[in-house]
Amino acid sequence: MVDECPICQRLNGKDSQFCSLHSQASKNLEGQYERWRAALGEEIDQSEYFQQLLRLEETGQAVRDVIEYLQRSRAGAT
Repeated sequence: MVDECPICQRLNGKDSQFCSLHSQASKNLEGQYERWRAALGEEIDQSEYFQQLLRLEETGQAVRDVIEYLQRSRAGAT
């Protein structure tokens, strides 16, 4: 059985649930979250972080895809 990216159905990257494009976008999201928290000087939860990124025109499509996937996944888990 071939594992596919749940976002775009491309083949998953090594040790990832996503393809290489969405895997990199996910890593960027995770890495930048701490920077945002530090820059704001206050607590920002991940949900608000995602909402802020979705409002920015500069946010790339792959990052938007990952955010939307994670939001849907969390909504389905509750």
